[in-house]
Amino acid sequence: MHSENNENLPRRAAVLIPIVREKDGPAILLEVRSMNVWQPGEVCFPGGHIEEGESGVEAAIRETYEELGIPASSVRVRKEMEPERHIRDMLVYPVLADIDPFEPDSLKLRKEEVAGVFTLPLAWLMAHPPTVFEIGGPADEDLPLKLRQYLKNYENRKKRTTFYWEYGPYGIWGFTARLLVRIREMLREETDV
Repeated sequence: MHSENNENLPRRAAVLIPIVREKDGPAILLEVRSMNVWQPGEVCFPGGHIEEGESGVEAAIRETYEELGIPASSVRVRKEMEPERHIRDMLVYPVLADIDPFEPDSLKLRKEEVAGVFTLPLAWLMAHPPTVFEIGGPADEDLPLKLRQYLKNYENRKKRTTFYWEYGPYGIWGFTARLLVRIREMLREETDV
């Protein structure tokens, strides 16, 4: 009998990309990570590791409840997206979902992990393409201040490119920005039909 060596498989995680309805239209709900977790102060989606026997959708919904207090009954899965490789040698399964009802006042943030939340209007996202920066080289000193502050948390940065947005006081880059670029492309394709 052949058994797979699970040590050779990449770790798996899932994130929920929550779409909420606001008076001005749909928006994406984003988290700001607390200062006592990896990637402190960065913008991200709710999510985490996929546990044994759990699907990506189940993990994304569970993590969203644990981090934000949004019950599974409010999550309507819209699309399971293709996995994206994370820099930490992990496959991440993004799940696009509508949150209905969305009651901002009833969110219960897990303060150990989440410092706060904000919404990014889809109309704003579609109207503002990201800036693309090279990071991990001598030109890092010319990057926007918020992005330089994030990069201080990373040793041995490999030279690579990153998408980047600033929205109000928030800087969005790296993995989260890559997923937002994919959302923009999906929405653009939907409106072209």
